[in-house]
Amino acid sequence: MDSRPTMDPRPLLELNVQQAIASILQKPGWWIEWHESKIREKWLSEVELQLLLRTFEQSLMYWPHGRDPLVALDELLKERDGANKHDRLRNWLQGIVIDFGKDENVTGW
Repeated sequence: MDSRPTMDPRPLLELNVQQAIASILQKPGWWIEWHESKIREKWLSEVELQLLLRTFEQSLMYWPHGRDPLVALDELLKERDGANKHDRLRNWLQGIVIDFGKDENVTGW
């Protein structure tokens, strides 16, 4: 019989929340700085953003129909401003509106 301790499985969201909270608890002297309202607000905003981005990223991981357009948009937004960029952004948006929901791998929609 295996006597090693085991961990119960946890939902991914719970693990993400624990990791986000740990990012504050790992800061040196966090319990002192926590009393400063501006620092506390900044840390909570950072944790919220980290949690949202991680959850969003994990949700899109196996759904390329949702992920790929966002990757393309990110690349477009990094380009320098100009008429060509605005045309490409307009085309990207039109493609999203037209193609959204046409993922043949998703059923029941």
